[in-house]
Amino acid sequence: MDPSEREQLPKEIDLTQDRHRAFLLEIYNEHSPRDMKQFEYFYEAQCVWEETMASHLAKHLASGRGRLIAFTGNGHIVNKFGIPDRPVRRVPASMVTVMPYPCSGKETIDRQAADYVWFTLPAPQRFSMGEGGFR
Repeated sequence: MDPSEREQLPKEIDLTQDRHRAFLLEIYNEHSPRDMKQFEYFYEAQCVWEETMASHLAKHLASGRGRLIAFTGNGHIVNKFGIPDRPVRRVPASMVTVMPYPCSGKETIDRQAADYVWFTLPAPQRFSMGEGGFR
């Protein structure tokens, strides 16, 4: 990374959130081989990404230009990991999370997952080429 790129990153990157690390390790293990050295790189990259998003949110909040709504993937807000707790470290602000959740009729939602849950219809089935064409 050259110096001009490094200057664009937040000065503080918090890598100390144990529950966030455990959450991402579970996801990492579902998708990748269990190489802990590679996980550390993955975790650091995830935190840099989330701190960068949080830094931009905090700059807007500190500017006095008003409220904002940020749309991100659920993995960046679940349990207030990732983004939600990071801007409020930088600037006093009230923050709530709204997590879209596809409704299948058998939901069990952890109350700590988000401040609000927005139930949506299940994602539509994707078409695939099977025997005899599309299904």
